[in-house]
Formats: sequence, C-alpha cells, structure tokens
Amino acid sequence: MKEINRMNDYFVRYLLGSIGNEDILENIVNCVLKDSGFEEVHNLEILNPHNLSENINLKESILDVK
Repeated sequence: MKEINRMNDYFVRYLLGSIGNEDILENIVNCVLKDSGFEEVHNLEILNPHNLSENINLKESILDVK
C-alpha cells in the first residue's frame, strides 16, 4: 500500500472536515487558542462550507470557518 502524505490538502480537509471527526478538530483548535491566550471552545459543529448563490449573477463562496 502506498504511504499517504499527511500534509496533502485533501487528506487534511478529509480529516478535519468530516462529520464524526469533530473531536480531532476541536483539539487542534483548542491547542492553537490556548497557545494564543484565548479561551477554549466546546461543541464544534462541522457544516457544509459551500454557500450557493441565490442569484445566477452572483458567485458561490466557500468558507473555512462559519
């Protein structure tokens, strides 16, 4: 089996953005927040990042954090 590049964009997006992996995402976010002197967050919810436009003339947007 070929080794998976853990720095690959798709792998990281799959690992941190998949429903069921909220605990992994929460731990990483809290580590960054703690190092920066901020309060921890709890009960993260992974949502669909794609915002479809309501008008044919507008563009779709994709958010990293909602």
